[in-house]
Amino acid sequence: MQNDVIKQWTEMSKVAVDALQQMTSANAEAMSQLIHNQFNSKNLGDVIKAAVESAKEFREINTQAFNTLLQKQLGMVNLNSSADSVKELGEIGNNAMTKFVEQQTALLNTYVETNRIYLDAIKDAKNPQDLVAAQTKMFTELQAQMKSHTMQTLTTLEALKSAISTWSSTMQNNAK
Repeated sequence: MQNDVIKQWTEMSKVAVDALQQMTSANAEAMSQLIHNQFNSKNLGDVIKAAVESAKEFREINTQAFNTLLQKQLGMVNLNSSADSVKELGEIGNNAMTKFVEQQTALLNTYVETNRIYLDAIKDAKNPQDLVAAQTKMFTELQAQMKSHTMQTLTTLEALKSAISTWSSTMQNNAK
């Protein structure tokens, strides 16, 4: 028979995995929409509007998912014996959300800066070849920056997974 505390943490871990899957799915959808709008938009306004909306959606989805996760976990835990553990989990979540918001802000800045450079290139273009060269350069640089942002996000997700696993293992070991 499983110890009640271990059972609680096991159930909480399952809830955490579900929440992380939901956050990952929502983040992938928001990123996909942002990329789609970037390459299919007809003007800079659409791109900037999509980037701002994506940042808002990203923040709201992750905050909502984390709050839901925390509420579900709080409902499973005996707070009298687990207040410090819940505080640690909250700090893990807070740190992750801070990193996600910083990364989303950096992504938004990338789009704004890329579009500023592109508009300058359009203004300075003397012929269609200059414009095509500017577009090619912009898309190449944007692709590299998007890859970098994606890698940073994956690194943050991996760190979050590791922190939650360590936290969960520590709680199970303390319960023994």
